[in-house]
Amino acid sequence: MNNFFNSFGTYYKEAQLGTFSFWAFPVGTIILIWILAVLIPKFFTQRQKLKTIFIINRAWIAGPLIVATLIIGLICFWWTKNYFAEHAYQFSLLLSLFIAMLIPIIALIKLRNYYSQEGIKEITDQPKTPSQLDSTISFLKKAFRRNKLFFLVPILGFTTLFFVLSKGTNLISIILDNTPSQNISFTDAKTALTQTISKLDENNQIVITSFSDNASTKKTYDEIIKTSTYNPSVDNSTSFSSKNDAINYISSLNLTNGKTGSPIQEVVWQNFLFAKQNTGSSTFKNKILLVITDGVENSIPLAANKFFCASEEFINFYPAENTFFIDYFNMQEATDVQQNSLFMQNATNCGYDVQKGYTKDDYSFALEQILTGFQNNWYLIYWVIAIFSIMAIIGLLINPKKIA
Repeated sequence: MNNFFNSFGTYYKEAQLGTFSFWAFPVGTIILIWILAVLIPKFFTQRQKLKTIFIINRAWIAGPLIVATLIIGLICFWWTKNYFAEHAYQFSLLLSLFIAMLIPIIALIKLRNYYSQEGIKEITDQPKTPSQLDSTISFLKKAFRRNKLFFLVPILGFTTLFFVLSKGTNLISIILDNTPSQNISFTDAKTALTQTISKLDENNQIVITSFSDNASTKKTYDEIIKTSTYNPSVDNSTSFSSKNDAINYISSLNLTNGKTGSPIQEVVWQNFLFAKQNTGSSTFKNKILLVITDGVENSIPLAANKFFCASEEFINFYPAENTFFIDYFNMQEATDVQQNSLFMQNATNCGYDVQKGYTKDDYSFALEQILTGFQNNWYLIYWVIAIFSIMAIIGLLINPKKIA
């Protein structure tokens, strides 16, 4: 429950209150409601015994609830596409939904005030006999109840949630540096990684690559990228369709025996070859590469601006916008600083996202940011359901005044 309420606070903090894009939804909601309130009485002119004031109030009930249906449908559709991972419109849309659900409640309360001996003259023809009065009161009560049924219309907006069934499968490829230089950082990285993966949906193919105890076979970067067939001599790569299996595998990983150094560049390329070889026939909605390393290459010389983005084959498989590095260089050995800086600078020059990871909290924050595109935040849907349910119940509980 705390996470549920905290999520609303997160939506508020992320909302850009001073921007046009934030206010476009609430203002657009009010404008659209006003347009519908004007148009509905013009197109639906059948009034029977009802006068204009009743029809106008009905329009201010039906119009906003139609808009609420559209807002719910938009929120649910964008949620299925994980649109909110890159656009912080949650608070703006929830505010718009609240406005769209509040206006019909106000209109219904206003209409309720006409249900009196004097007020019914404003909304229907004046009854001339006691028999006509009884018939008129019965008719007005039914008309009032029919207006309340509009509060159920927004349920239709939730039908766009069915688009989640076609969201496809994602490929999440993770390279975890498990050489001895990582030491305590490796444990923190494993813990944060397993916790983040546990929050993912099940529609992900997960590839985990770690270092092996075998010696590197390549001498230069150019030799590495000329390799076209996966060879498990330097790394351990495994593919998982179940996130629980991936979590168990990561938890079981240990540091290497320290004889081989860190053939990082070769392992990255081997991960690419393994993923292409084992998932090449699959169609993925998204593909992401996450490299968690200290960036210290001990197997081949590092060269400035020689990196994987130079390979068209590599960037076609792993787009630059979906390739991430978490740098957990521990600064323990001054001789490694230059290597770490050059490796990470090469990654940055390629347009790859490089984030720091010094503590478990650093890892957790970075992983949440990186993998957020592959998980849907159900709390947003819960807030939509809560706002709709509370406002709809209030509307359905409003009854006309008893006419004496």
